[in-house]
Parts: sequence; structure tokens; C-alpha cells
Amino acid sequence: GEISVRVLSIRDKQVDVKERMMQHYTEQGDPFPAVFPYKAKAVFVFQRTNNADVCFFGMHTQEYGSDCPEPNARRVYIGYLDSVKFFHPKYLRTSVYHELLIAYLEY
Repeated sequence: GEISVRVLSIRDKQVDVKERMMQHYTEQGDPFPAVFPYKAKAVFVFQRTNNADVCFFGMHTQEYGSDCPEPNARRVYIGYLDSVKFFHPKYLRTSVYHELLIAYLEY
């Protein structure tokens, strides 16, 4: 069946650096930012089966853009990744999962 990729949630968030981390880097003489802004995304993939969209893959990410200070500038962290054995044909599952990850990272 037909495959669709859906971004079900995008939220602007930030990581607030803890005081001890700030102290550690300040003592070493390195400037360290107090916050790291990012976009939290929930990406899910569905396959059309018997007139219903069936979810078979889900991923939660933290995307740090060019506007984020180093060391997180232009980074992505995959915080959660899961799949279920609903994708058909069965023999293509692993290849499809690999392609989904590669396509996301290239995007």
C-alpha cells in the first residue's frame, strides 16, 4: 500500500544549561551558552492497508538549527525510535526502515 510520512508535532523548545555545567566550562575559560534552542518533532510513517492508515514507524527528534550556539549548532538527536511489524511486504521492512532514517538525516 501507499506510504505517507507525517510530522505530527513541531514545538519550539530549549535546553536550559544546569548551573554545574556552566561552572565547569566557565572555570576552564571556555564561554558556554545558557540555553540551546531546538525544534522537537514527532515523525510517524503510515502504510495504507484495507482503506486504513496503519502506523508502522515513529521517531522523536531534537533539531538544533544554525541559530543554536556550539556545540549543538546544526545537529539532530534522535531521542526515540520505534517500529512495529505491520509493514508489508515483510521482506522489505529493514530496507524501508533504513531508507526512512537515511532520508530524514539527508533532509
